[in-house]
Amino acid sequence: GDWFNPAAFSSGQVCGHRAVAAGPSVIIRVAADQLLGELMRNGPAAAVLLRQFADRLQRAREDAACLVFDDCNTRLIRTLLQLSQTVAAVPSADGVELRITHFQLAQAVGAARETISRALTDRKKQNLLRTGRNKLYFDPQVLRDLQQVCKEPVMN
Repeated sequence: GDWFNPAAFSSGQVCGHRAVAAGPSVIIRVAADQLLGELMRNGPAAAVLLRQFADRLQRAREDAACLVFDDCNTRLIRTLLQLSQTVAAVPSADGVELRITHFQLAQAVGAARETISRALTDRKKQNLLRTGRNKLYFDPQVLRDLQQVCKEPVMN
């Protein structure tokens, strides 16, 4: 249900992306010229693609704002919650098991691996998650509740 490399639509761009399937996948490769030709003939399909581009642009703007304004711990919690909704998260007795390295998580959060390792250690001390070899165990609802508490305004 997803696609990547919108850069292929700009002139002279070559795909430098790599996709890793975390579950069963069907991959369809379509040349940008072919897709553009089809979109010229099919207005409704063009409208769907335009909406998808707009949605992605908005998400990219929000992600960029989070990188600038949110601290690492906030970005870590948000990323864990997002990943808990993907096929990479396997249900477990106490929430989900996420198979991911500290390096991969650091890339997703936009922080150094060492920073993520420290943040994970702090979250372990708070009993918000457990770690194993390339695995994280956590309850997404507990993280959502923590996220809500952090968003509540402070009353004077």
